[in-house]
Amino acid sequence: FPVTIYGVLDKFVAVGGAGAIMYSTDGLTWTSSTVGIANWFSVAYSPELSRYVVLSDSAALYSSDGINWLNTSQPLGDWRGISWGKELGIFTALSRTQTIRSMYSFDGITWYSSALPVSSVWTDITYAQGLFFAVANSNIAATSQDGLDWTRRTLSSNAAWSSVAFGNPGSQGIWSIIASSNSALSNYTFVGAKAFGRAVVANNKISQIKIWEPGSGYNNTAPTVTITDPNAIVAATTQARTGTGVIGNQDLYFTI
Repeated sequence: FPVTIYGVLDKFVAVGGAGAIMYSTDGLTWTSSTVGIANWFSVAYSPELSRYVVLSDSAALYSSDGINWLNTSQPLGDWRGISWGKELGIFTALSRTQTIRSMYSFDGITWYSSALPVSSVWTDITYAQGLFFAVANSNIAATSQDGLDWTRRTLSSNAAWSSVAFGNPGSQGIWSIIASSNSALSNYTFVGAKAFGRAVVANNKISQIKIWEPGSGYNNTAPTVTITDPNAIVAATTQARTGTGVIGNQDLYFTI
């Protein structure tokens, strides 16, 4: 049975079949804290909440130490993948086969159902740089900037995609996807989060742009920032800086 391992600063937590949940402080010696008889498929951890969450096809548990576990309730679903969105403060999980294909929670205890853009055998989900990325057993993927609303994506090939991870080789964010049916088959994409800002308007003029989501997925060339103000007399001067594939999260100030 597949085993999922999650490591944080002082502990590894692994989950597997027949109720198996284990923990280790060094990755070598493991101690069992088996809970029930469920087949646990996935584990996630929130540093902000100091909370682990594990999922099975029909149950969910949470723990503050990875050793002692408490039951929680969740929408009916064949739950397989879960991830914590640090900047968003939300857990998001996906289901393989049920009508309710995804769910979310702000604390890992109370869960709410949501919907993925298409029915498929969803297998894994990961969060990085403001974006959840989910893959399925087909050429279908999906992304979300809030863990609730999803956008369908199409991969370049059809396969039993089973795992997705994020990295920053060459300071450019990339999602890497592998298939369970073919160890030599992989896929990748540079999709990122969309940037959002809010204009401060005074005396019918824009005086400041506050960036509350800097976006991600940029290459080594900074994106162009265009500001349109029909009342402006002097064109605004802006500068966008990028690092590891994201825009520097700074406000844009200029004088008109």
